[in-house]
Amino acid sequence: MTSIHEPTPNAASPIQEISSPSVRIFWLDQNQVRSCLQQAVKRMVEKHPEVEEVWLFGSLARGDAVPGSDADLMVLLTESQLPFLERPLYYQLDFCGVGTDVLVYTRAELNRMQSAGNHFFQTVRSEGICLFRSSTFSEKSNF
Repeated sequence: MTSIHEPTPNAASPIQEISSPSVRIFWLDQNQVRSCLQQAVKRMVEKHPEVEEVWLFGSLARGDAVPGSDADLMVLLTESQLPFLERPLYYQLDFCGVGTDVLVYTRAELNRMQSAGNHFFQTVRSEGICLFRSSTFSEKSNF
């Protein structure tokens, strides 16, 4: 198991600003954040071959993120011996200018929860953006 890595804090800020003498407007450059996340996911899966899929969901995936929004990510693994609550520590991404909230599930956990009618996965699938899908597992993915 690889250890927890240090974040790389040298990413340009995704918070943009336009100012006039009386008004300051801030917005989140969502394209910059998604591009950075895509590269960070690529680096993460190179270290972790057990990763089958990575999904971005929530406000960044829907396109309604604002300054202060975080990146909601779901990482799907072939399997894991780590306890559920410890997994996000090992699958964190490099810093992309926003906080990240990483949920890590195994394929078996996903299948059990879908069979039980868990709507979280339906929401991720309908609003989410797949940032990575392993070619090894894409043919059996029903997610």
